[in-house]
Amino acid sequence: PIGDYHVDLEATTVPRENNAIALVLDRSGSMADPAGGISTKSDLLRNAIQVFRDLMLSNDEIAVVTFDNLVDTPITIRQVGTAPAFSTIDITPRNTTWIGGGIQQGAVQLAGATHTNRSMIVLTDGNENVHPYIGEIDPSLLTNRTYAIGFGVPGTVSDAALNQITSNSHGDLIITGNISTNEQRFDLTKYFVQALAGVTKMDVILDP
Repeated sequence: PIGDYHVDLEATTVPRENNAIALVLDRSGSMADPAGGISTKSDLLRNAIQVFRDLMLSNDEIAVVTFDNLVDTPITIRQVGTAPAFSTIDITPRNTTWIGGGIQQGAVQLAGATHTNRSMIVLTDGNENVHPYIGEIDPSLLTNRTYAIGFGVPGTVSDAALNQITSNSHGDLIITGNISTNEQRFDLTKYFVQALAGVTKMDVILDP
């Protein structure tokens, strides 16, 4: 019957874990390639990681590692609330692709975290071409849950090696496909948000 009803809802909340995340970001020369409109891959990456940071909690821990044939750590592991702005991170494209070196440094940063829920998110748009390769890294460095975003199509982003470490660590691998139109230019941000949801064990609504 039509009318007003009082309904009591009860639920058990699940406390959010404290998270430590290392972002390992490709800045090789190909990141200067166009990726939708007037944007480059590097432009899309900068926008995506800023949204990623905005969605983290201030007491989460973050480290940012960049790699080409050199590895830099513009943000060492620290609480998000005390970390420099991501706009200060130099991801200007240059040189070649040392994914293994970036992952090694990401593992070093996570080893210094105080939070125990530790994860790594790796983004690359190319195949590794500087040793040590991912398969040559000490396996003891690959124990943290790892997510990877391959910025390209299968076969062009070291997807076989990335799939091995993500599946072994209960993470996930996302291959973006060809991001080349204005309609697709928000996809990279979406993939970073999905990875963050996996790290923090939150749910997101997935589109088809």
